[in-house]
Amino acid sequence: TAYEIYQCDWSSDVCSSDLLAAMAVRARAGGHETLLQAPMEPFDYPRNDPGPHTLLVDSGDTNDLHWLMSRFTGYAGVINYLGGRYMADDDALARTLAEVASRGLYFIDDGQSRQSRVTAIAPGVSLPHAVVDATIDTHASAQAIETALAQLELRAREKGVAIGFVNAAPQPLAQIARFIAGLEKRGVALAPVSAVLAPVFAVDQIGRAHV
Repeated sequence: TAYEIYQCDWSSDVCSSDLLAAMAVRARAGGHETLLQAPMEPFDYPRNDPGPHTLLVDSGDTNDLHWLMSRFTGYAGVINYLGGRYMADDDALARTLAEVASRGLYFIDDGQSRQSRVTAIAPGVSLPHAVVDATIDTHASAQAIETALAQLELRAREKGVAIGFVNAAPQPLAQIARFIAGLEKRGVALAPVSAVLAPVFAVDQIGRAHV
């Protein structure tokens, strides 16, 4: 499991660097990992603007990435926010993934861009990475969320591991908490994202799938 943090008003007390770092520490103490969600350029930018310090294809540098990564410490990896165009551009994406790799982090592709080049580029910079298997819509009905969680579990059983993603919102988080509570009885283990990046963790000795 992982928490992701993005789109904060970094000047406010709510999203201050010190508070975010403390949240990351508490998450780690509870067996969770924190991800930094980096806004990336979509195809319809700037009409669809992910926010301040969005990573842009034509910037030619990693200054915005450095700014984003300096806001707090303690995160284990980076995940994209939007980024259809950015994730499809080899040069821009390679700069970002190389920087993430140089800091000993991993990268998660949210799986929303069919043209994403993450899986093609990440191995070349020795970057641990994975693609989200199922995204849960925060505006979906309770039944739709339940169906998505069941599909995530099925995917985990089929391939040994599966990664789910949802932006924080009360309704899906409450359903996810109930879903998690019953996993062990169903022979499924909840694992940190970093654990499912390595094939050796795909299925443990008693044959449990991991989500």
